[in-house]
Amino acid sequence: MSPGARGTSTLSHKKLTALTAVLLLIFFCAFVSFHKHSTHEKAQSNIKKHAIVISEALWNFNPQGVSKYLSLACESNNYKHLVITGTEGTTFLQVVAKEPAGIEKILISFNLIPEIYLSSNVIHDGKTIGQIRAIWYCDAIYMEIYVLFALIMLYLIFDLYARLVYAKHSLEVEVSKRTQKLQESEAQYRQLYEKSQREEKLYQSILHHSGDAIIIYDMDGYVQYLNPTFTQIFGWSLDELKGQRIPFMPESEREDSIKLIKEVIYNGISCQGFETTRLTKDGQLLNISLSASRYCDQQNQPVGMLVILRDVTARLQAEGLLRNREAKLQSILQSAPTGIGIVVNRVFKEVNIQFCKMVGYTEQELLGQNARMVYPSDEEYEKVGREQQKLTRKYGMGTVATYLHHKDGKTIDVLLSLKPLFEDNLSAAIIFNALDITEIKKLEGQLYQSRKMESIGTLAGGIAHDFNNILTAITGYAQMSLMNLEDSTKIKHNVEQIQKAADRAANLTRQMLGFSRKQMVIPQVIDTNKLIAEMGKMLKRLVREDINLTISLNKQAGTIYADPSQLEQVIMNLVVNAKDAFIDHSGQTEKSIKVSTSQVFLDEEYAAIHEGSSTGLHLLLQVEDNGCGMTKQVSNRIFEPFYTTKDVGKGTGMGLATVYGIVKQNQGSIYVYSEPGRGSTFKIYWPIMA
Repeated sequence: MSPGARGTSTLSHKKLTALTAVLLLIFFCAFVSFHKHSTHEKAQSNIKKHAIVISEALWNFNPQGVSKYLSLACESNNYKHLVITGTEGTTFLQVVAKEPAGIEKILISFNLIPEIYLSSNVIHDGKTIGQIRAIWYCDAIYMEIYVLFALIMLYLIFDLYARLVYAKHSLEVEVSKRTQKLQESEAQYRQLYEKSQREEKLYQSILHHSGDAIIIYDMDGYVQYLNPTFTQIFGWSLDELKGQRIPFMPESEREDSIKLIKEVIYNGISCQGFETTRLTKDGQLLNISLSASRYCDQQNQPVGMLVILRDVTARLQAEGLLRNREAKLQSILQSAPTGIGIVVNRVFKEVNIQFCKMVGYTEQELLGQNARMVYPSDEEYEKVGREQQKLTRKYGMGTVATYLHHKDGKTIDVLLSLKPLFEDNLSAAIIFNALDITEIKKLEGQLYQSRKMESIGTLAGGIAHDFNNILTAITGYAQMSLMNLEDSTKIKHNVEQIQKAADRAANLTRQMLGFSRKQMVIPQVIDTNKLIAEMGKMLKRLVREDINLTISLNKQAGTIYADPSQLEQVIMNLVVNAKDAFIDHSGQTEKSIKVSTSQVFLDEEYAAIHEGSSTGLHLLLQVEDNGCGMTKQVSNRIFEPFYTTKDVGKGTGMGLATVYGIVKQNQGSIYVYSEPGRGSTFKIYWPIMA
């Protein structure tokens, strides 16, 4: 029987015995009530009988007979006393019973035997002749006790019977339960036995078919088991080594191996992946990964050691080759002239040294950061992202021209090549190759400027020749007209103005010819310092009094081969241009122009990044001012003919164009460095005479 059924039986037994007790209690209470009532009525009936019996004796006035009767009545009816009174209430006779003794007295004191007052009229011939009164000890308690005792005995007998019945039932249930548990335990033990048999077979199969060599030692280090893989790797069979120690430890490993075995066997310290070497039966040395642990019996007492040996010789060789290959790839990556790296979700995961140099950040500052940090703006960052996705989806890779932001604030022109690292996931990881094309862009700009100036010079030279022929005719006719006109006539004045305008136009054509390098020149060896010194007074007259003109001449500047008049024109034009830079700075406290010479050597690196330059010793003629300066857009066009920032009528735009043409005609180079509000510096590099 189940525990629930057993609980139900116990509960039913308790309810039944309780119900029996309640029923017996109710019966007892009813009995007591009925018995007391019947006893009281009987007592009242007896007192009336006594009144009838004594009525004749009382009427005949026989006190002795009444007294005798009453004494007998007290003893037989358990009265305390009886009193006979007359009609006037006078006491005729009183009989007192003996004092109760023993248990009855105790019961009376606790009111378990109550005193009950009884009375009845004594009637003779229909007339009341007196009254009999009695105090009665109600002894119904004795019967009630007898009944109660009988009921208790009945209850005990019933309870004992019920207990025996239910004990038998519980015993049967317990026997059934124990039998069921024994059957279940037997089934479980059978399942456990079968499971242990299967597991043992499984373990045997695992040991037998494991790809690693497995050895089981006893506590003294003697072989108890070897699996077939051990035989395949090392050459010894179980029959050869059972009960023996394996002679496969190299002398160099013996001390460490013995120490390890002791720690495992005696201290229970497991070992995982300990790399060592072992000898095969034929003497071959193998690289081994060793794992060992102590195993115990059912009482958890150590009985031996389990050792697993894995041949890692091929793996170590492969790892060595892989490390060498990785070292080569890292060497190639770090020595590459371009910036190379890998981004995952546009976060830097790897960068080479060249890319770090390119953007000015260290490898630690870049790794783990979003690529946004090297772009000058969000727009450029997002544009590259869109282009990369579009190109990789269409072609599998792509190249984007963009700008990167250097840590020091400068912007770099970059040609960015992008390719997904995994072909099945185009956005997971991207390998990039960044080529810094800043100098290439600069050289392209210089080449474009040089070719543009050459084209403009060719055009200007052709126009100047044709225009000069026209001016020659105008000048000739004007001179002949002046010879035939009187001085006071108005016509002569007009012709003179024509002559002056033709002279100015002729001067302009000479400047155009100078820019186009087609002007007739007479070159000679010139001491530049001497020429500039002789021009000093004239140069000071060209500038205003509020401008400080200084001339600094290096004695080692050297000599050049050029037309003196052209060099003078170059210097004058540059000084005049510097003077004009102060027009918008009339309130400037200190205005200065400096003309200087020095000797410099231009190497191949400088010549490579400055279009039109040549290597060797050069005279550096430098004119600098602290005037208004120029924007980059203006400085890129200042050598173009007829380009000027001055107001209409205040400049022809040919001054600096002429300087450019003269310098180029003499195989020199000219550069300008200027910033708004910080002045300008013109540098002319003129080859020095050897």
